Amino acid sequence: MKKTKLFPKLKRKMPWYIIPILLTVQGAISIILLFIVFYVINKEIIFWSIQVSWITVVIASAIEIGRQERLRKKAESEIENQLKEKQVLLKEVYHRVKNNMQVIVSMLRIQKNFVKDKKAREFLTASKDRIQSMALVHEKLYRAEDLAHIDFSDYVKSLSEQLFRTYVINPDKIKLNTDIKFALLDINSAIPCGLIINELVSNALKYAFPDDMKGEINISLHTDEENNHVLTVSDNGIGFPGKIDFRNTKTFGLQLVNILVDQLHSTVELDREGGTSIKITFTKKD
Repeated sequence: MKKTKLFPKLKRKMPWYIIPILLTVQGAISIILLFIVFYVINKEIIFWSIQVSWITVVIASAIEIGRQERLRKKAESEIENQLKEKQVLLKEVYHRVKNNMQVIVSMLRIQKNFVKDKKAREFLTASKDRIQSMALVHEKLYRAEDLAHIDFSDYVKSLSEQLFRTYVINPDKIKLNTDIKFALLDINSAIPCGLIINELVSNALKYAFPDDMKGEINISLHTDEENNHVLTVSDNGIGFPGKIDFRNTKTFGLQLVNILVDQLHSTVELDREGGTSIKITFTKKD
């Protein structure tokens, strides 16, 4: 049979104010006892006894409070130093991940120069863009003060500039419009959203505006009435082919988009009217 201890050990440290309270109670009790003992002897003795007792209590309480305050400041300083060390380490992780991805991008770029098949070259270019979109997230996190969120408006701008350079698009021919209603997006949502934007904008740049056709690509991110995030990528090009089922396609890029949509536990809507508009709604994360 298991024995029960009469006086189990306290699992938590006592609050700093317990000891001053105990000292005050002890002082009050001693004052009462002194009053009872010396009341019939000498009133002057009672007076000075009370004064000495209160002074003793005040000094002892002040010393204990000062000691507890020093311990609290020391603990806070240690926690702050540990937090700074972890932030430095996390930034270094982001930086190394970004550098490793850039190495892969460089390898794909070099490999592309040795490939003559057009389809293979396009595949290598698309793979390079996808890795760059993820590397860009880690680069933004490395440079940010908030290590869990990125400035999504700035990220979309940098990502679109990369894509325009990749496909040698004249900004006067195809205009990019962005409408990001809030600044910060958590990393768990930012990477899938970045990859989705990469795929949809790449497809628009390659297929939506044939024969030097001019047009616009729009990227928006806002919060709906139910506090969900809504990401929309649209263009006013020739439109999404009617014979292709967006949710059941054999193309790698659109399959990847569907995988990412499922990863975000989101819903997707395709509108073919006036071009192509794809709206993805996913739950907001704190």
